[in-house]
Amino acid sequence: MPPLSASFERVARRGAGYIGGSVPAPLVAPAFDAVRAAWATAGREGSPHLVALAYSALGDTVQGHANVWDYYQSTGDEVARLITDGMASGPGRVKDAVAAFADI
Repeated sequence: MPPLSASFERVARRGAGYIGGSVPAPLVAPAFDAVRAAWATAGREGSPHLVALAYSALGDTVQGHANVWDYYQSTGDEVARLITDGMASGPGRVKDAVAAFADI
């Protein structure tokens, strides 16, 4: 399991679901899989409620990226870059991001 296994186990014991970080779907998928596995291991019925966060920019995509960068810059350049680079810019990329999250 990823390093957040304690939080996944808490979700399975006491929670209703999990909110993934604001990163692209391929980076969230392992966490969602770990939550599902912890849920099953705990003997919970049904499935956990899984929520994904995704930033997008329509219109002035340069300003949209700048806004997200500014918000996350306090976390350090690496995290800010990961989140900003994962933004869906323009209608086509937004549609692709929605499909990618639906797949996981």
